[in-house]
Amino acid sequence: MPPIFPHSGLSRDEIIRAAEALQIELALLNIPADVHEVTYGQVLISVYHGLVAHTDGRYIWWTSPEPSRGGGPLRTYARSPARAAARIAAHYEIVQSRPLPELPHGRLLENLVVARHALRV
Repeated sequence: MPPIFPHSGLSRDEIIRAAEALQIELALLNIPADVHEVTYGQVLISVYHGLVAHTDGRYIWWTSPEPSRGGGPLRTYARSPARAAARIAAHYEIVQSRPLPELPHGRLLENLVVARHALRV
């Protein structure tokens, strides 16, 4: 189950700035990322197929590509964009080494979901 944080109380602009701060930290590590507003109070940072981070402006959370000790999804979080970027960078290497599952016409599932349900910031 993903971490559930109460609404951070931050403004939309503050939440987007937090997501963009992570995007910048990832860029410093040569990792491309896109920022998308999915709902008021939450923005996602799309890094790679299977690696999407979320932020409410105070916390950044994502699912690790490696399973938990029990074999289920391992959800993790960080409070600072720099710390999150460092950890996401390690996960980026893992997911990049795996083959991409493709949909017809070469479109990845995340691209379809983001294009249909999110506002690009």
